[in-house]
Amino acid sequence: MRMGRTCGALTGALMVLGLGFGFSEADQLSKQKIEERTEEFTANFKIFNGSTECKDIIGMDVSKPKAREKAIRKGLFEKKCPLCIASSILLLEKYLESKG
Repeated sequence: MRMGRTCGALTGALMVLGLGFGFSEADQLSKQKIEERTEEFTANFKIFNGSTECKDIIGMDVSKPKAREKAIRKGLFEKKCPLCIASSILLLEKYLESKG
């Protein structure tokens, strides 16, 4: 995290998704199902947020100290991150409800 790469809200959501739909047996069908759900979830996250990459969502490369400071001054994390978290939660609710 803090490298401007994959959004932390997405990363956390994918971990929860893995816990909900993961597999304990190393069979190909189980692996394929979680991979499909992961790809679909990631695509839906991108629809909500425009990207899966922090630097694109925030609008600057926050891995660079000056850009990170500028993003903090402009309040970009406070504006953008809660939306990413909220969309992850909404998507997770949908996915986990469909499990039952």
